[in-house]
Amino acid sequence: MTGSTHVDWADTLDAAIEQVAQLGPVGPGNESRLHRRLREALRCFGSLRALDKEGRLHRHKIWWTRAPGGIDVVALRDSGDREYALGIECKIGKPDELVWDAIKLGQRCGEDPWDHGLEAGAIVVEVSDTALRTPRAGAWFDPSVTEVDTVEAIAGWPEAWYGLMCGGRGVRPTSLPRKLMLGRGRSVKHPGGASALCWRLIIASALDGDDRIPVDSQGWPLQMTISDEWRRQIDRAAETSSRPPITLRERSVLERPPARTVAQIVSDEEGRLWADAWDTRETVPTSFRLVETDLPRYDLMRAKNDALRFVDPPRQLPGWCALAVAEALRTATSD
Repeated sequence: MTGSTHVDWADTLDAAIEQVAQLGPVGPGNESRLHRRLREALRCFGSLRALDKEGRLHRHKIWWTRAPGGIDVVALRDSGDREYALGIECKIGKPDELVWDAIKLGQRCGEDPWDHGLEAGAIVVEVSDTALRTPRAGAWFDPSVTEVDTVEAIAGWPEAWYGLMCGGRGVRPTSLPRKLMLGRGRSVKHPGGASALCWRLIIASALDGDDRIPVDSQGWPLQMTISDEWRRQIDRAAETSSRPPITLRERSVLERPPARTVAQIVSDEEGRLWADAWDTRETVPTSFRLVETDLPRYDLMRAKNDALRFVDPPRQLPGWCALAVAEALRTATSD
């Protein structure tokens, strides 16, 4: 490294997102394509380099029970004998996971060079226009919202935090930043206007000592109360983290939510039967691994956001999709 380069990360990311958005949406299940597009756009700025794969910070485990996943996209600027980084977490939909990403990035932002910290963090989300208008998702990209109270964010969407605690395969926070500070951001429409690519900077704030919120062993702020069943499920998910990983097959995504609840039966690579079920509000299915087909029961559920929930002993299917799955089973066995 021989020179020093100043970069306005907000201007840089805004230009990159504008370029990527014009290529159109990548669609559910294609986050890696979004990562590639964003890296290529960032490399158009000759003073930057982008890592070819996800990046991991030194002491990545700090404030977590286990090290969380790597940072999706990392862009680096030269500063003499050091490099400073913008870390970006990307999502296709899944606004319920943004608080996790904001915590993961924000608490490592500061003045440290890569790979001891991030100079800036950002969340980038491909989202439908309808989802963007919902209060809980849209607030992340509302310029009038400049800070997020972490406990209020979790309390306002508890089922989302529950899904994250179950789906993280044993990764839970050991404490939380009190507030998440939000910087510049924008929503850029895709051609046609039915969806957008949104970005928002996450800004560092004081994080040590009394500025952090203690949590219980299931990852919840102490001032929040959850059911014993949720606690059992979170612990069970952590216990299964040592199991061989489940290969996540590609699932069908509908163009629009169905007029009524529907289901289809598919087989995975091991020959196990799964029921994919769509309710009238979703295009991505909830999936159930079946252990019986006469009176359908399941031992593993895969949520819309890919979180896995093991069920022991197996349970009957939930009422909202039981009839649709039974109908799909009858069709499958009659073919």
